[in-house]
Amino acid sequence: MGELRALALGLGVPEDNLIAVAQGKLPTIDATKSEARLLSCFRRLAADRQEDVLVMLDALAKRIPGNQTSR
Repeated sequence: MGELRALALGLGVPEDNLIAVAQGKLPTIDATKSEARLLSCFRRLAADRQEDVLVMLDALAKRIPGNQTSR
């Protein structure tokens, strides 16, 4: 479960939602079609590719004014 907690932190989603999805339960938030598609694609990637995606998403989010996140 440590990996799921780290992934939740990296994705910026509540840990409970990610764990629920990993257990095959629906998340407690409404996901848009784009979010569902993103999660579906992300799950099919190897762990190293998932990390690449997280790095890219973090970089993109930091370029948007008002989305300055720190880790």
